Order: sequence, then C-alpha cells, then structure tokens
Amino acid sequence: MVAPILGCGKVIRATRGEKKILDSDVFLYKEDDFKNFTDFEESFSNEKTQTAGFKLVRDSKFVQIFTSISCNLDQLCLTQNQIIEFVRDNRKWMSKNCNMAFFLFRDAQNYFVAMVLIDANTAASVFVDPLGSKKVWEAKEDYIVIVRDDE
Repeated sequence: MVAPILGCGKVIRATRGEKKILDSDVFLYKEDDFKNFTDFEESFSNEKTQTAGFKLVRDSKFVQIFTSISCNLDQLCLTQNQIIEFVRDNRKWMSKNCNMAFFLFRDAQNYFVAMVLIDANTAASVFVDPLGSKKVWEAKEDYIVIVRDDE
C-alpha cells in the first residue's frame, strides 16, 4: 500500500496540546466536518515527536493504508496540535513533494484522517474523513502519509 520516503522524517516541536485544527490560522480553508468529527479529542502536551513519511504506491482505502504501516494505530496517531505544527513548519516541502498528505488522529472513540492540501502558493487547506471511509485513493496522485515514528 505504501513505501517509505527516504529523508522524509521530520521532527515536530513540542506542543501543549491546546490547538485544534478548526481554530488554527495555518489553514486557509478548513472543512466544516471537523465540527462533527473532532469534538472530543483529548488534549495533552507532547515532547518533540519524530515522524515518518510514506508514499502511496497502491490504490487503497484509509484503513488499508494505515494498517499496512502498523496494526497499532495509536502508535501512528498525531494530535491536531501536532498536525498544525507539522504543516506550519513543512508546507514548502509538502507543496513540492505531494498532492495531498494524510495524517491519522483520534478522539476518545474513533480514528480520523486529516487530508492536507498545499497549493503552489503554499496555502494549506484541510479536510477530514473517518478512518473507515470507503473512498479508494489512487496511487498515481502523489499522496503521502505522515505518521508518528516512535522507533
């Protein structure tokens, strides 16, 4: 489903866990569905966090994409605050290296995928779907996956 992107591991600076995507100034456009899907995310601070990047190499649904990296989805999740900081610090790199980036996050009961699109002017837009979405993402579209990498 995915292949590692060499040299893609980025470090997310320490966060206090208080920022939510809907309230962030990093994204020019934020899909309204964030209100429905993300009301209950637990907020907590995080030390610096290493990430790993993967390129989609086979047409896949989100569940297939993330479980091909690890069956322990909690190990892959970032907080909304970490997603904000990753995009803030890496938007130029993202605009050159992918059409859209997928980030796994969760609330108390469910997993979601934030889909971040960076345009040629490095303006960021974010969309959200539940992990169980039936949409099949095509590998030919240069999608990447960014996950927490605790190893």
